[in-house]
Amino acid sequence: MKIPIGIDRKTGDIVLIDALSESERGLKCNCVCPECQTDLVAKMGEVTTHHFAHHIGSETKSCQETALHLLGKYVLSKLNSISLCPYKIGCNGQQDILGRDFYSEDTSIFESNQALIKSSELEKTIGDIRSDVFSKVSYEGADLEINFEIKVWHEVDEIKYQKIKKLNVTTVEIDLAHLLSEKNVDFHSVRDEINKSHNQTIIFIESRFLKPYELKLEARLKSKVDVINSEIKYWLSSTEKKYVEKGILLPNFKYSLEDTSNKSIRKAIQHILPKEPNISQWLPVESFKHINEHEFEIVCVLGNTQKILPVLIDLHELSLSSKYNFNKPSYLIFNEECLVEPYEELSFQWGKNEIANNYQKEYNLIVNLEKNKQQVRDVETVRKNISMINDLISSNEIFRARNYQSIREKANSYYKELVTKGLDADFLALLVEDELDSHKVYGCESKYWQLIAIRDIFWINNDTIDVKFLSSRLSELGVELVGPYKELLYKSKVMKKNSIEMPFITPYKILYAFLNHLTSRGILSRGYGGRFKKNLPFGESYKTMKLILNYSL
Repeated sequence: MKIPIGIDRKTGDIVLIDALSESERGLKCNCVCPECQTDLVAKMGEVTTHHFAHHIGSETKSCQETALHLLGKYVLSKLNSISLCPYKIGCNGQQDILGRDFYSEDTSIFESNQALIKSSELEKTIGDIRSDVFSKVSYEGADLEINFEIKVWHEVDEIKYQKIKKLNVTTVEIDLAHLLSEKNVDFHSVRDEINKSHNQTIIFIESRFLKPYELKLEARLKSKVDVINSEIKYWLSSTEKKYVEKGILLPNFKYSLEDTSNKSIRKAIQHILPKEPNISQWLPVESFKHINEHEFEIVCVLGNTQKILPVLIDLHELSLSSKYNFNKPSYLIFNEECLVEPYEELSFQWGKNEIANNYQKEYNLIVNLEKNKQQVRDVETVRKNISMINDLISSNEIFRARNYQSIREKANSYYKELVTKGLDADFLALLVEDELDSHKVYGCESKYWQLIAIRDIFWINNDTIDVKFLSSRLSELGVELVGPYKELLYKSKVMKKNSIEMPFITPYKILYAFLNHLTSRGILSRGYGGRFKKNLPFGESYKTMKLILNYSL
């Protein structure tokens, strides 16, 4: 930036380059630099913009900053009016009779009209601060004193802000620092920048000036809340009239009851607890009143007595759990939306119902006690079954299936059929693997259920097979887990919960190992997703053919 001002050597006044005559060009301007106090030359040629320059050497950044700061103060002190940046103001919120908070919409001052400057004073001392320009201003008929701070290198910091706040003096900071990068700066360009709102920051406005605007906002907000309160009161009287005429049907209580799928637990509930209380009933209403903020009450008539039923309104501003610490044995809740339609049925729900809560509490207590008892019984059953299985394993005995004879006969029949179809007896023997089911969990010798499974793989018209399907087919053919093995499998969740290991190989692992064994013998091949593909005639092909080729030793 070229220096636009100098200081008169004799008077110390600010001299604008544009104020000099032709006879005052060069050193005749009799000016010095406002920062370093060295002689300035007034350059007033026809090619470049008129400006001051140092007679010896060149100006530093400090020289430019001081010159711009002085010019900013000088221009501002000469203005008769100024366009101030908009300043948003608000007021304290207000509550309606339900305790809901309402706030005014923010409004702005200084948006359109200019502030008239009556007088300005440079470097005025106010308390323990020095104002760059202190102006007496009039805006929309109200007088205001403004401390203007010209920002070139230093902004208003926190320390100065606290001083300004304590003095209760309106302060506006005007940022002109960006003009340092401009080549030519003069009175008119600085004036334009001073009036641009984005260069201004309102640091503080005294409360006396803001008060009338805040009072207007408060009055406007009060009028709005008064209308809302009137609407609520009208809704309340209309609703009360309707309920007095028609009575009220109390809502059903939404229970949160523990699971009772277990038969023994259901029996315990039926034996100990009375029938579930019926609290949904019609009641005549004497009055419906607003008590305080979110609290209402319905006065019901029960015979010759009155029953007061508290009612809360569920406001969206807060959740019920954080909003209400309502220590009443029973009360209803209705939603805020119900205030919109005064003639609609109020949609009540129970916030709390002493009778229902007591029933629910006792119900869940019984269920949990019975579950604990069942858990103990299950663990005892598991340990007995494990003991029985260990005895079986150590003695090499078989816990025979009830339909053992049927399984045996079916296996022998299927063996004859497979041999008749041409499956070599020695190769068929290789397909049976006794070690896969050493504990005989199916209640028979391993060869019996394996022969049934092999024949079924030929028989069923599926090109693939997996463990789940094979297990289902064996069950249909009468081959299932027996005795303690079956009991333990049903109690697998109990065992896992109590960190009890299964003492035998599970059917899933046995059947999966069996399918892998058949794969090693070429009967099956591995497919996708745990499935196995058949490598032999199956379904109708098997049923209609006389010989199975290429499956002999």
